[in-house]
Amino acid sequence: MIRALVMLLALTACSDDSALRLVAATPDHGPLVGGTTIMLGGGGFSRGVPVRVLLGGREAPLARVIDETTLEVVIPPGERAGAAEVIVLADAGITTAAHLFHYSVPPTIDTVSPAEVLFDSTTTTVTVTGSGFLDEAAGELDVLV
Repeated sequence: MIRALVMLLALTACSDDSALRLVAATPDHGPLVGGTTIMLGGGGFSRGVPVRVLLGGREAPLARVIDETTLEVVIPPGERAGAAEVIVLADAGITTAAHLFHYSVPPTIDTVSPAEVLFDSTTTTVTVTGSGFLDEAAGELDVLV
């Protein structure tokens, strides 16, 4: 009898549309330097009520409730590439999600050829080789000489 009551209470809690929960991040990735805006989807958010969001243990500099199912979050800088636990703290409680968001691997430069460029040269082609230049959240490609 007690086990059936506990199971019934658990099912009722799971089906409560007002329960604080996270189900998605859009986009689901961002750069290690932070600063990108993402949307967290879920439920149980209260408009006008402040929330705090932590990604990988670091607090987001901006987190605001858009509506009952959406949070707008500016991601903080990350410590390392990979999955970052998302924690939302609100008046309704605390909810966490382990695999909704990840920090992307930053691009790396292996070689630059030629190693030197003459100042008075009118045209010189410089070749930069490496990895991750076109990967998710790599950002705009700018080469400064």
